[in-house]
Amino acid sequence: MLIFSSLSILSHSKKPLKLIVYAYSTQVELLSQGIFPDFEKYWESMHGRELTIEGVFGPSLTLAGEIILGAPADVAILSDEQHVNYLKLGKMVRENNQPIVVSMTPMVIVTRPGNPAGINDFADLAMPGLRLIHPDPRSSGAGAWAILAEYGCSASDTESEIDAANTLAAIWDNVILLAPSARASLMLFELGAGDAYVTYEQDARLTLARHVALSIVIPPCTVIAEPVAVIVDKNVT
Repeated sequence: MLIFSSLSILSHSKKPLKLIVYAYSTQVELLSQGIFPDFEKYWESMHGRELTIEGVFGPSLTLAGEIILGAPADVAILSDEQHVNYLKLGKMVRENNQPIVVSMTPMVIVTRPGNPAGINDFADLAMPGLRLIHPDPRSSGAGAWAILAEYGCSASDTESEIDAANTLAAIWDNVILLAPSARASLMLFELGAGDAYVTYEQDARLTLARHVALSIVIPPCTVIAEPVAVIVDKNVT
């Protein structure tokens, strides 16, 4: 009832409305070129009131840190629910405010066209001489999901935490560049760095649709990333 009452109050005002959305890096085209303008038109047709949505995009954990430090986000779309928990610890989001899962996408491996290194699964990323780009888990949700896939699938295959840890260490021995976000990993790959990197299937397929030269390897074992959206209560009246 409160939500509908608030919408009713808003609908009686004709002043322009601005919504600021902080979103993790790979959503920039999907939101700014698709969902935002479509929703602006929908809102204006429903309420007769101008709406502008401003998007700020970057590494998910970095965005969460900026919001805690006072960035004016009304809505946060983050790649990992744990980053919402940081917002709750920072008193930006109420404890009982449950984030909404906005998509589900498997983690995949992007390689050079034709997969010349013959990569089939995450364990193959440990092969000697392979050059990897990796999103940095200290800033990127994609980096954290990638580690979970690399370690978890090895543990599932070998049923040994020690072997899984050794595989993960060998994978990271091949990392030549750390990128702050999944999108930054893509940019480095497009510039010719590295033989492979791990990212969201959603972004890999969107990149392929833009005719970027790459191949997508879907490993037999992977994890499903679940990005979430949450209202930033401290910034929203």
